[in-house]
Amino acid sequence: MRYLKDKDIAAALQQSPPLVEGVTDLATQLQPNGIDLTVHSIVRVTGAARVGFSSDETKPAPAEALEFDADGWLFLPRGNYRARLAERVNIPPDVVGFARARSTMIRNGVSVYTAIWDSGYQGYSEVGLVVHNEAGIHLKCGARILQMYFFRLDDAVDKVYSGRYQGENT
Repeated sequence: MRYLKDKDIAAALQQSPPLVEGVTDLATQLQPNGIDLTVHSIVRVTGAARVGFSSDETKPAPAEALEFDADGWLFLPRGNYRARLAERVNIPPDVVGFARARSTMIRNGVSVYTAIWDSGYQGYSEVGLVVHNEAGIHLKCGARILQMYFFRLDDAVDKVYSGRYQGENT
């Protein structure tokens, strides 16, 4: 397994399909060890979820869509949210993706929760967002909230991702 650095990611953005689509400003978003992904939309989690062993038993928590103001800002009081990312991710069969919150989010009392981006996943992902800051946070549409990083596997996986989130938000 090999870590993909900035020049590897830049090359993968030129492939078909690109590793990440919809990058607004490559010079800003491409980092030495990953690529910053941005907010497209936010929902507030409003109720209980059900998580079972099978997909049939699992039901996501209900959520309420929130609207950015005319200038693109949204105030988030302390609470639990989901953020849809603006960039479409296309993970090849020989790559796996991970992401971590940008330090700006952490320093301002906001956690960004992610899972693994499995080989073969394609879509506009959603991530968990928890505002711990008692005063809340003002978040702008298009804000860079996490950095995604990638590892190239020694071989392509035998079975690519085909779960319930394949092609999400497309």
